[in-house]
Amino acid sequence: MKTQTTFLRIMLALSIMLAFPACSVHKDQHSEKKIQDDKFYSANEADEVKEPAPYKVIRSTATVKYTIRKIGTGNSVLFSVNNGLRYLPEIVYTQNNGFFYRSGKKEGFQDVSFPFKCSLNCPVNYMVNAFEPLPALINDFEIEIYEPGNWEISF
Repeated sequence: MKTQTTFLRIMLALSIMLAFPACSVHKDQHSEKKIQDDKFYSANEADEVKEPAPYKVIRSTATVKYTIRKIGTGNSVLFSVNNGLRYLPEIVYTQNNGFFYRSGKKEGFQDVSFPFKCSLNCPVNYMVNAFEPLPALINDFEIEIYEPGNWEISF
């Protein structure tokens, strides 16, 4: 009986070693090299300088999906729905600078200076239409863009 439990323990230990080879005590040249490479890369990560993010979403609802992309150089910010496939609902914009303009189904601001901060709010009765949830989703969306350029925020 004692030899049977010892045999089962040995078999269990061997199966664990085969299933998880990283846990084994056997060392070879490849594992030593991998450990050295890991140390080398981790040392470089500490020296890496991270650039600040070009924008920050200050406030949004948890269910809203948005895409923020820099289109090119310039000084404008555009808001759109499905990249301009649908019209934006009635929105009240509160921004720190720039001039409002509309380009097709997109709305935004031109001649802005950066950092540009903008808040989107829908009118009080945005919950009236149950078939159009977008106004409720983008209500209280706020963004700050630090990097100059032509930006598009699509919902």
